[in-house]
Amino acid sequence: MIACIDIGGTSIKAGVLDKNGKIKFRETLKIIDDIDKLFDIIVNFVERSKRNFLIEGLAISSPGAVDTKEGVIYGSSALNCIHGPNFKKILGERLNLNVSIENDANCAALAEVFNGSAKDVNNMIFIVCGTGIGGSIVYNGEIINGKNLHCGEFGFMIMENEDDKFRTFSEISSTISMVTRVKRFYSGDWDGEKIFREAECGNMICINAINKFYLNLAKG
Repeated sequence: MIACIDIGGTSIKAGVLDKNGKIKFRETLKIIDDIDKLFDIIVNFVERSKRNFLIEGLAISSPGAVDTKEGVIYGSSALNCIHGPNFKKILGERLNLNVSIENDANCAALAEVFNGSAKDVNNMIFIVCGTGIGGSIVYNGEIINGKNLHCGEFGFMIMENEDDKFRTFSEISSTISMVTRVKRFYSGDWDGEKIFREAECGNMICINAINKFYLNLAKG
């Protein structure tokens, strides 16, 4: 069994999977922009998982420019603390396990190639919409990382917004951008799931925000 961690901008998705990709257990963990506390959260999850499963390794999906061999995350992301520390070395020593780490969009693309909608495809472009826009390029069944580990980072692409100001693809086409549009009209806690639920009930503010989200995504 492999313990799996997906570090996101708003939460950590954690699980235990077998080597065929079948999920045996999963939960959502809180995210903290403090590297020591973040490592503690990951270690605590893996140690708890060891009580119920034979854990053979730890696989981490992370935002940023991930050096998979070195185990260090370069670039920038919504979490400042993850950039710089050696995840493979630190967590490997604390857990006595082999640790692998890869960019989150690359992980999602690999999942589709491994056992998803792209399992019979050799070449593809993959886009993920979340806190920002991520991406990945697969050629001959393999991830293309690029010289500076930024290949497929479509979110940095400059686009023109409705107010004629230049903004990035991530700024105007991510799930967070849709939430921001809705929060111009409403207070309280909003996320993408709530917006879609409200739209199904006929809320025009949410319907318009979703339509704008799709339009900007299509432009990109």
